[in-house]
Amino acid sequence: MLTAEHCVTRFHKGVARREWVLKKGQRRNKALDIFVYNFVALKILIPNFEVLEKNMAGVEAKPLKKANKSYKIWREGSFVNGFR
Repeated sequence: MLTAEHCVTRFHKGVARREWVLKKGQRRNKALDIFVYNFVALKILIPNFEVLEKNMAGVEAKPLKKANKSYKIWREGSFVNGFR
């Protein structure tokens, strides 16, 4: 089986709560979890890749402009010297 965890019912303040706990001798399989989450998200969204490709065909990537920012030099001071 692919699962590294099993479901356990625990009680917290008298309320039953289901938790997933690692099986003994198992490690987490995050790669599989991420793959399954992405697969389900893709199935829920049902994107039309043909339309997306057609929309992106005429679009050219514009080069990013680098913003020239002026930086203020920080002078150390104290609380008393801050008031003028």
